[in-house]
Amino acid sequence: MAGKRCIGMGCLKRLVLLFNLLLFLSGCAILALGIILRMKEGRFFPLAPDLPLIRNAANICIAAGFIVILMPSVGCCGAYKESTCLLKMFFLFLLLIFLLEVVAVILAFVYRRQVETVVTDDLMIKGLKNYGKDGEAWLTFAWDRLQTESECCGVNGLRDWADNNDDFILNQTPDSCCSSYTEGCGISNVIEKFQEGCQKALIKQLGDSIYYIVAGCIASGVCQILGMVFTMMLYYDIKRETRSYGEWA
Repeated sequence: MAGKRCIGMGCLKRLVLLFNLLLFLSGCAILALGIILRMKEGRFFPLAPDLPLIRNAANICIAAGFIVILMPSVGCCGAYKESTCLLKMFFLFLLLIFLLEVVAVILAFVYRRQVETVVTDDLMIKGLKNYGKDGEAWLTFAWDRLQTESECCGVNGLRDWADNNDDFILNQTPDSCCSSYTEGCGISNVIEKFQEGCQKALIKQLGDSIYYIVAGCIASGVCQILGMVFTMMLYYDIKRETRSYGEWA
């Protein structure tokens, strides 16, 4: 009897309600991930304009987080009121979000293979050349933050600045390349500067962002699969019970 009660409608309703709690928590986690990506990686987005997934990852996570947080209200109402219409709507919401996450994971793996090539092209062809130019304040700011925080200079080394930007001559760099920052230190040949290029540092940061997106989508996807299973089980149980009442009537 205990086994029958466990798989009955009451147990299924509790499972759906429990899942909605997990879904709410996963939505909070996705929202937090989006905020963290926005704060941590947002300042480097101008350095990789040809990686739209990375550029928009934070905004996508924030929007998805809000949607996932709101979705449990539909599932809870459907389970509590035993409404097949609301349960069906909830299932379709879960299926849609799940399919979007599958697409996001596929795109993440595709772009992960392109990160090194795109970053090199963006940094070397556009980044170095446009540094300090009119209308490129965000790019300039991103370069300075990257070089200061990662303790690097140029793409492959400090010589890249003189080779790719008309504002610098041999051994001159932006001030952010100086190991001990002082205004105007970049044009000095005496002050010590970072020797290692920034290519590896930026590739690692963007690669980590893609990893976080994939891990979040996979964890959320597993929860959504369980939710769809429980929702459909409750849906058909309610339909079966409604049909039985109709036969008795």
